[in-house]
Amino acid sequence: MSVTFYGAGTDEPLRLELRIASSWVRPVDEGMRWSVLAVALLIDSLVQFLVAFVSRHVFVRFMLGSQPSDEWFFGISIPRLSLL
Repeated sequence: MSVTFYGAGTDEPLRLELRIASSWVRPVDEGMRWSVLAVALLIDSLVQFLVAFVSRHVFVRFMLGSQPSDEWFFGISIPRLSLL
């Protein structure tokens, strides 16, 4: 790329050749990429499980077998909401 500079008090221009190089390749750490994907999938799965678990125990809408008990995994008891 050629760039031309003109001075304020001179008549002759100053020409410079600039070498410009670029690359569209970005190095990707494959191990980190797969680790981030695995963590994101794990978090997503946990959030989905917790939403389904809480909604089943709070609203008692999903009857997948036996009735859900009032006790959660860790012995925490919560009141049920009656919408009707």
